[in-house]
Order: sequence, then structure tokens, then C-alpha cells
Amino acid sequence: LKLLGLTDSATLIYEQHMAFPLATCKPQHSLRCGLLGLGSLGAMALAAAFTCELLPSGGAFTWMQAPSRGMLQVDDVANHPAIAVPAMAKNHPVGQSASLEKQHQGLLAFGAALVLVLAGGARSRSLVTMFGKHDPRTKVGKRFGHKFGKCRMRPAKARKRKRILMGTFVPGPQKPQPLKPWDPPTMFENKIWYQGRPQAYLDAVSTEIERQKELAREDWQGRYGVKGPQYWYIGWTPPEGEQAQEAAAAVISAKVSAADVKNLRSRSGAGILDCQKALKENDGDMDKAMEWLRKKGISKADKKAGNLAVEGNIASYVHFNSKIAVLVEINSETDFVASNAIFKEFTSDVAMQIAANQSIAYVSVDDVPADVMAKEKESEMGKEDLANKPENIREKMVVGRLKKKFEERALMGQTWIKDESKTVQEVLKERIAKLGENIVIRRFVRLDLGEGLEKKDADFAAGVEKELAKYKEAAKTETPVPVEEKPKEEAPKEQTSPAPEEEGPVISAAQVKDLRQRSGAGILDSKKALKACAGDIDKAMEWLKKKGIAKADKKAGNLSVEGGIASYVHFNSKLGVIVEVNSETDFVAINAIFKEFAQDVAMQIAANPEVAFVSAEDVPADIMAKEREVEMGKEDLAGKPDNIKAKIVEGRLKKQFGDRALMNQKWLKDEDKTVQDVLKEKIAKLGENIVIRRFERLVLGEGLEKKDTDFAAGVEQELSKYR
Repeated sequence: LKLLGLTDSATLIYEQHMAFPLATCKPQHSLRCGLLGLGSLGAMALAAAFTCELLPSGGAFTWMQAPSRGMLQVDDVANHPAIAVPAMAKNHPVGQSASLEKQHQGLLAFGAALVLVLAGGARSRSLVTMFGKHDPRTKVGKRFGHKFGKCRMRPAKARKRKRILMGTFVPGPQKPQPLKPWDPPTMFENKIWYQGRPQAYLDAVSTEIERQKELAREDWQGRYGVKGPQYWYIGWTPPEGEQAQEAAAAVISAKVSAADVKNLRSRSGAGILDCQKALKENDGDMDKAMEWLRKKGISKADKKAGNLAVEGNIASYVHFNSKIAVLVEINSETDFVASNAIFKEFTSDVAMQIAANQSIAYVSVDDVPADVMAKEKESEMGKEDLANKPENIREKMVVGRLKKKFEERALMGQTWIKDESKTVQEVLKERIAKLGENIVIRRFVRLDLGEGLEKKDADFAAGVEKELAKYKEAAKTETPVPVEEKPKEEAPKEQTSPAPEEEGPVISAAQVKDLRQRSGAGILDSKKALKACAGDIDKAMEWLKKKGIAKADKKAGNLSVEGGIASYVHFNSKLGVIVEVNSETDFVAINAIFKEFAQDVAMQIAANPEVAFVSAEDVPADIMAKEREVEMGKEDLAGKPDNIKAKIVEGRLKKQFGDRALMNQKWLKDEDKTVQDVLKEKIAKLGENIVIRRFERLVLGEGLEKKDTDFAAGVEQELSKYR
């Protein structure tokens, strides 16, 4: 059994080393495989001969070596009790005839071949899988050993080798190689590469790199921009001073790394190809590439400037203290761009930009009204410092002053709030270049809380003194009446009697609680209302409502300059509203009830597009006069007297503008009430006068003509160009 195990092991060694194709191995590997294979073959032959009892006891077929070397001999093996030696090995003498030796040699060769065939064919493949993971004959061994590519030649490589040997191989065109992460310039920039390496080794590597660089630069005519690595020529100019355009482009592409492209993308927001092209055009200079991209974006924006933009979004910005609010409308060509995250972010940033600068009054200088421009020009022309100037010089100076003045108040010329190195105009053109459509900042509205109102500075100490003075003067004017003193008489003690019970129905705590939940009034007011209405909750609600209206009428004359601004933008960003609601103090303005009411009013205005005024009294006089003239000229009033006609017209105008007034609209959350009723309820509840002062509403594309695009015709038109 031991000899059979030796045979199996030798066969395995032979298969693992002699089965490698010599063409796929290195010379030293081929020599090692050959020696191990021949040794394993000899071991198998020796084991086969010993098993068949063909070995003589002496002569050339001793066990290992001669006695002079002190090795184990056949006689020693025979005397050893642990080793079983065949009888045939003991009986043969050392000297044999030549014929017998030839016979033994033939039998030895035949036995070795027989054992090799039998052992190689009958061996279990599981042994190869377990002990020979790099066996090239088994797929499992290749996969487990991760040696698939080393076990056999790739088909493409084999075909190439065959063509080279046959002399029919034609090499393809060689190209210059860009800078790779494992090239020396990139690898030596990594500080981790230097750790753990001796200085002598680092010096030797640097010397070798310098030597290779000199050799590459000496032979630059065949390599520079033609083939091979180009990192040797970074920052180097050929001795002649002139280079081909292709060579320069190849060297520039070698300079552009993925890190530079990524950095430029993060700074500019442009695409990968645009950033790569910008770096190539500017010799890898980041700042020049940024300027190049900016100019390219401007050119794209100029091409898109004539396109019609009627889609887009409306964005709002309300400051955290609710004192400033802005609505802005920005248009795009299609709603696909309008729903883009970049476009939405840009609209929000523009709204915040307008809120941050109070001096902004126009989108651009071209939007300044002609009457305003004429008035400012007249004012500038009349200044004393221009009195003695010639007319042409004075005209130029005034134009320059007006341009500077209105540019400071125009949105497009402002410094971008997120990047002070750019203006709003430049950022807009960058977005046009990036999104590929024309984008227009069309209009905006801005509300500042209390703008135009005079805030009364109340001196509380003076107010208290003034109130007390009234009572002091009244006490002085009264004349005291003399009273005769009478002797005090002891009054008889009165017997205490129980207090009379309160008249009216008995009100339970549950009724008070129910009325409080429905009305929001206080405990005493709710109890008083129930007693006055004999416990009827509906009548009590009406009683409290009338009482609240009375309270609101008392508060109506109080000055309201505090408050807040609320906004509402519809979910599709096509409609936006901002409204200013004033209160007397900022304590009420920060109240949750007040904030909710202001938000509801904004939504109420957005829900009714006919609302144009807060109340009928807010209608401008010129609009009222124009509508009155139109009504007076109608045919149905032609034959009526003037006094009757005037009354009819006033009634019609009142109804017409009442339908367009916010105060007369049905409350969105309760159609049984009007906005006026809800306002008076909030006044009674909060205890201060509340005023809905003004509002602004923007509807996307209002006043623009939307072009009906036939997409099929558009595609046909584009295809006709190529035809």
C-alpha cells in the first residue's frame, strides 16, 4: 500500500508539472517543470519494478546508493524488522549475466508504462480538485486557483502569436497614451508610496526615472504626440520651438486628468466633455478654462435669446420674521425644463436675491418706464455742476449717470448672492447654456411690512399721566357740601339672611365647555351668552357673534402697523400670492391664530381669480370713473332721468366692485361666513385691530401669447435640413 501511495503521488507530480504547455511558461519555470516531471517518472518506474520483484539484490539496482556513502543497502533492509522486502530481492546475486540484465530492463520499462497508464486513468478527479487547484485540465481547479488566464493562452493572443510566427502580423496605428494613475508622475505624488522604503531605494528610482526622461526627450521626434506615454513631455518644449498641431493636442490631453475635470465640473456645473475640452483649449489652466466655459455659455445663451418662453415657474421667498416677501416669475420654453431641479433652485435663489437687496426695482435697465426715465433725465440736466458744460458733453454725462443709477437698481447687474464673482446676468446665461433653453426673468413683486405707514411712537408714561389728569381736574371742580355732625347711635344688629339665588336658567359646565369649543370665547362670555339666550347654544353663538362685531367696531379706529406677510404658491408653481395683514402689536403678529389667518387669506385670494381689491373702497378713482362712464352710456339707461340714472349706475358699480372685493367673498373654509365676518371674529378673539392691507398675485404667462407647437411638423422641419 505504501508503494502504491508513492506511485499515486509521483503520478500527480508528473501531471501537475509536465502537463503545462512550455510556450506559456517562462524558461526557468519550464526547466523546473521538466526536472520534476522526469524525477516523478523515475520514482514511478522504481516503485513498479520493486512491486513486480524485478530489482536485484545488488549491482545497478540497489535501493539507493553504494555502501561507501553510508546509505541503506538491500541486506540492511532485509534485516530490518519494520520493512518487508520481497524474496526475489534477497535471492538474486550481485553478478548477473548480460541477458538477464537486458530482460530485467525490458520488464522494468514495460511495468513503468503499465503503472503510469493504470494509475493515471484510474485516479479519482476529486484528488486533483483537492490537492491540485492549479491543474490546467480541470475547470474546477482553474476557477478555485484563480489561474484561468495563466493556464492557457487567450484566443486573441494565440492568433496574434501565430501571425507573428508566420510573418503576416500587421501592427495597428499607435496612439499617444494619456496619463494613468500608475504612471510615475502620478504615483510619486502619493505620499503613501514613500512610506517604508529606504532612502537609497528612492534615490535609485529617481535616478532611473530621470534617465528614462532624458532618453524619451532625446528621441522626441518619434514619440512626442505620436506614440507611447506622453508624461515625459509635460511642461517641456521641443528644442526647435515648433511642434505639429496634433502633437500639441496629444500633450494637452495627457495633461488633463480626471481630478482636474471633476474640479472644473464642481466649479462650473458644465458637462464632462465641455470641461475636458475647456481644459485642453487652455493648456490645463483652471481659471482660463472657467473663463472659456463662461464665454461659451454666453454664446449659447445669445443663440437661445430669441426663443419664446411662456412656461416656467413662480417662486416665493418670505423672510423668517415675515417682514419681507417676494414673488418672482421666471419663464422657460417648455414645462420639462420648468420641472427640472436646477431650474427650480434657480427661481428660489432669484427670489432670495431680490429680497436681499431692497434697492432692486426693475429686472433690467430696459424695464425702466419711459416717464420715470424722462423725469430723472430732466432732474439731472438741471443740476448746477452741468450748467456750464456744452450741450453734447452734458448729454453724454447725463446718459452715463442715468445708466449707472438704474443699473444699481436693476436685478441683472447685481452681484450674485451665492457667488460674488458673478452677476445675475452671468448666472442666468450659465443656466441657459446648461439647460439648453431660453430662460427669462420676467417680473417680480415685493412687499415690505408697514411700507408707507407712519408708526406712532407711543409714550406710555405720558399716556398714563394724561389719563390721571382727567380725574384730578374733575375732583377740583366739584364743590364740597357741608355735613352736620350727629352723635353716633348704635344701630341695631341686623339678622343675616341667605343671599338671593341668581335669576335665570341653571347653566351646566358641559354647556359652557361646548359653547367654548364652538366659539372660542372665554368662560365668562360663554356663560353670560347662555344665560341671555336661556341655554340655547345656537342663539348663544349668534349673541357672541354680535358681541364680537361690536368689539371689532370699537377696535376699528386703532392704528395697525405691525403684523406679517404670508405667501401661497400653488403646487404646480403656476400661481403665487403674497398678502400683508397688519396688527397693532408684534405680540399678536407672532400668535399662531394670526399666522394661520394670514395664510388662509393668501389661499383665499389664490382660489378666486376675480379678486382684485381688498374692499370696494380700495378701487382707484380713475378705474371707478371709467366704469361709471361706460355704465352711463348704456342704451338701457337712455330714457331715464339723470337722478334715477345716477342711482342705478351707483348700484351697478357697487355690485360689480363688490364681487371683485376680497371682503365680500365667501370664506374658503366656511361658506356660511364672509371674509369680513371671519376678520371681525379674529379681532374679537385677539383683542386688537387687524387690517388686510394689500396683496399681490402673479399668474404664470399672464399677458403672453403661447405658441401652439406642432411637434410632428417640427420634427419634419428638422429632418428636412439633413435631407
